[in-house]
Amino acid sequence: MSPPGRSGKPYFRPYLWLITLVSLIVPRRLRSDWKREWQAELEHRESRLKQWQRLDARAKLELLAQSLGALYDALWFQKHRLEDEMIQDLRYGMRMLLRSPVFTAVAVLSLALGIGANTAIFSLVNAVLLENLPVSKPEQLVLLRWIGSGRNVPPESISGYFDLNNGQPFSTSFSNSMFENFRERNEVFSDVFAFAGLDRLNVSIDGEAESVGGQIVTGDYYSGLGVRPALGRMISPDDDGKAGSEAVAVISHAYWQRRFGSDPGVVGKVIYINSSPFTIIGVTPPRFHGTLDLGVSPEITVATAMQSLVMQDAQPMKDPSYWWLQIIGRLKPGVTPQQAQSHLDAIFQQGVSELLKTAKEEKDPARLEALPGGKGLTDMRKHLASSLYIMVAVAALVLAIACANIANLLLARAAMRRKEIAVRLALGASRLRLIRQLLTESTLLAVMGGGLGLVFVYCTRGLLTNLLPGNSTPLTLDIEPDIRVLAFTAAVSLLTGLLFGLAPALRATKVGMAPDLKDNSRSASKAKSRLSKVLLVSQVAISLLLLIGAGLFVRTLQNLENVELGFNRENLLIFRVDPTLNGYEGARAANLYQQMKERIEALPGVRSVGMSRHALISGSAMIAMFGDQNPVYLQRVSPNFFDTMEIPLLIGRNFTGQDNDNSPKVVIVNESYARIFFPGENPVGKHIKLSKSPTSPDLEVVGLVKDAKYSQVRDETPATAYTPYLQSLKVLREMTFEVRTIGNPTEMIAAVRQAVQEVDGNVPLFKVNTQDEQVKQALTGERLFARLSSLFGALALALACI
Repeated sequence: MSPPGRSGKPYFRPYLWLITLVSLIVPRRLRSDWKREWQAELEHRESRLKQWQRLDARAKLELLAQSLGALYDALWFQKHRLEDEMIQDLRYGMRMLLRSPVFTAVAVLSLALGIGANTAIFSLVNAVLLENLPVSKPEQLVLLRWIGSGRNVPPESISGYFDLNNGQPFSTSFSNSMFENFRERNEVFSDVFAFAGLDRLNVSIDGEAESVGGQIVTGDYYSGLGVRPALGRMISPDDDGKAGSEAVAVISHAYWQRRFGSDPGVVGKVIYINSSPFTIIGVTPPRFHGTLDLGVSPEITVATAMQSLVMQDAQPMKDPSYWWLQIIGRLKPGVTPQQAQSHLDAIFQQGVSELLKTAKEEKDPARLEALPGGKGLTDMRKHLASSLYIMVAVAALVLAIACANIANLLLARAAMRRKEIAVRLALGASRLRLIRQLLTESTLLAVMGGGLGLVFVYCTRGLLTNLLPGNSTPLTLDIEPDIRVLAFTAAVSLLTGLLFGLAPALRATKVGMAPDLKDNSRSASKAKSRLSKVLLVSQVAISLLLLIGAGLFVRTLQNLENVELGFNRENLLIFRVDPTLNGYEGARAANLYQQMKERIEALPGVRSVGMSRHALISGSAMIAMFGDQNPVYLQRVSPNFFDTMEIPLLIGRNFTGQDNDNSPKVVIVNESYARIFFPGENPVGKHIKLSKSPTSPDLEVVGLVKDAKYSQVRDETPATAYTPYLQSLKVLREMTFEVRTIGNPTEMIAAVRQAVQEVDGNVPLFKVNTQDEQVKQALTGERLFARLSSLFGALALALACI
């Protein structure tokens, strides 16, 4: 108490009251000495300044300010609290867990499965949805996309995705002329660059040939992204100045390791791409996989000036109706994406108007959008988002079941420790102190479970990418636990420890000392509490929910596997060839295809051979035009394609070898096309156009075929127009061969490969597969998702049974 003043009442000294309040956070064993020292120091200072009531306002404020230093001093003593109490709790908790090894093992394993499942799914979410490109300031990047009304769109070739739910087409592809307009008239970007993927490049290194994936980029691609090389230098504007520039290439870090064994002397080495010499000038950083869509990692990058060498086609660079480049820009300081969109949309509208010449007639013209570009192309990411969110929910339910399970085990264990807790309370321990001790034990369980779960995720990280469906093969992602994943695991572990440990801790410390101090075993054999029953019922309910959900996913998979495709997928071998990479064009390529077809048809065990531009159910397709809110898919096929695929011809005739460049242009449509564009009419004899270009020829419909799935199993059969590939020799590129066999098609692979090699040994086969496997691969995501949900359901039921 403060000494009395002149009136006999004690002085009111607020700084001493503050010291008393701060002392509450000082460890108990140090509190008395700490408080005495601080009060003595402040009273000594007060005596030097005179008594409190005689001090002026400034001196009083100085005393109060000095007393605030006690807070820092008290916080400094917390390390003594950690050493004295928290470490003691950790040691005691570990001893108690080691005394019950079976309980500890079951609890840690259960939590490892629950936390590990959540960590695994979060690592996928992190890689797919959260992680930006490893480039300089990715938040400044903007990806350009156009969205149309269904009519005012590029009239020819489009590479992109289309929203078929509301009928609005959209794509991230632009023509080279449109990109040049953006670059020349740009006022909102400090850098703007374009890129496009190359499915295949025939690469010869030291006489050894292979087929690799690549991309083509403008000269400021790497400088705009702020990517520095791991070795050598990147492609620059000087390398993309004109067609006569030196042919150079940049290789990926993974390709450098795989093909060149990380040889630093690779810079300056000459390789042959599609029979043309290119000089390697650099290697990309290890974590940079480009800006193409998810899982696509180009191994070789060349400049757009080399387009004629790597694509064997001058159309993309010169034709304004060929939309194939993706565009990303870096915003200038102070410019918002909305401002950039408004500025560039005017340029886009003008370019589209000049191309279509019908802008005045359009009530709802196409418009430009500026999207965040820090992740590159995001079509596949958006496609996978809903599946990943469902996985997150399922994994969270499994963790909830594990928490309820461990909480029940802790409740049962607490019943066995009632006497211990009663003794500790009788000896003076506070209830708060015991709750903290019990929470420490539950947190130790959660941390051990989280650590084991993290080990599980690290060991199985290569299998996680199988959860992600690609078009025909599983996507490949570099999933390594980073700081975000580690922080998520730590947060989930701590939260889990509190979640399943709090209720048992509160219930365990609510004991009566007198009854529980007696040696009465009945307290350990009491009926389950209401809380235990609630937890058990919740576990069973959630487990049944997961099992029912798994059953629905399995049922969906079965329904998709039994979908009527419209063609016979049995006994069918498919493969692709691309002779244009070896210099074949036009009539020479058509003659080569015919020779291959005849050679394969002569093989014993082959019934028929057909050809098409795209393999069915491969995820790829060509969209020729848009009707009134309806996209029309285009497929170029050989005369006996329908017979080989066993797609019935309903009306009219099939294609013949006479349907070539010298004959009238013809087309065969499917039922969906006829239903949309010729409702209630016979389409045979009608004339249609597959382009808005004034020079686009009229095509006479000569046949109607049954609907057949094109690119996806899930999608409704689109309106499809089939044209003879012999009438498209100018744009003829790779073709897919469909070989109908008498027996097992896989047994014919070696013979078919040999037959093709006999025609030209320099033309490789790729994507060799059976049509049945092609369909199964298209459902890889659904199949693995059904298995995952079934596994989680079984795991949840097993945890509930414990």
